[in-house]
Amino acid sequence: MKALYIKGIAIFIITIILGVFWLRNPQLFPKPPEDIALFIINFFGAETQESIANIELIYVFFVAAIMSTVIVTLIPYKKILTSLSKRRS
Repeated sequence: MKALYIKGIAIFIITIILGVFWLRNPQLFPKPPEDIALFIINFFGAETQESIANIELIYVFFVAAIMSTVIVTLIPYKKILTSLSKRRS
């Protein structure tokens, strides 16, 4: 159960860090395909630049959350926690 909390906190922190880094350096990340971007803009009914910026913010943090979940899932936390508990003993 402890590992589940650690994974949740790790996903949250990595999502925030990755999202902020992505928003500050958008040239380092791939852009979504134009068809998908236009579909999302039309789906939300964005008409102004401010509403498009809000959609971009949602998109960035949604993709960052998916990426951080994959990253955290691939890390073997049980081995890390076991080795840390052995060091404390």
